[in-house]
Amino acid sequence: MIVTLENNQDEIAIPEELEATLKKAMDIVAQKENLTDNTEVDITIVNNDEIHTLNRDYRGIDRPTDVLSFALDEGDEEPEVDDGEAEHLLGDVIISAPKAVEQGE
Repeated sequence: MIVTLENNQDEIAIPEELEATLKKAMDIVAQKENLTDNTEVDITIVNNDEIHTLNRDYRGIDRPTDVLSFALDEGDEEPEVDDGEAEHLLGDVIISAPKAVEQGE
């Protein structure tokens, strides 16, 4: 599975090993769901202001939340083909680092 992690906030320190941990977890999910190695998911870590804006704009809920997900491959569109193999673009996961810390406590 192809996992990309982007940290777009600076309020909460994110350990460097987080990307490897997320990759391992996503590989387990991919195996259980019989997903191919070409399955891709993008994970972005943001602050409460950013997730608040996304939550308001996309869900009509005017407050921050912990996680938002956006599926990219729903529907009847043909998959993108790269070197003869179809990419399975699963989607985007947006995580609020401050909310995650708050909920973890």
